[in-house]
Amino acid sequence: NISTTGAMIEGAHVTPETELLIELLPNEMFRAKVRWVDGEHAGLQFARPFNVERLNATASSRLMRRSA
Repeated sequence: NISTTGAMIEGAHVTPETELLIELLPNEMFRAKVRWVDGEHAGLQFARPFNVERLNATASSRLMRRSA
């Protein structure tokens, strides 16, 4: 679950207002802040807008390399 402004993650043991780095693309870390926690789920707000289309481009690139 990801958008330009944040993401929901699962399984991380974090607390609200914690600042962290998250690897959204290979070898690229992005600053985020934990805004809410509900059991095993947490909502992150990115420090800067993230272009979600970059995830699609990375996935397409990996698929093309595998099929070659």
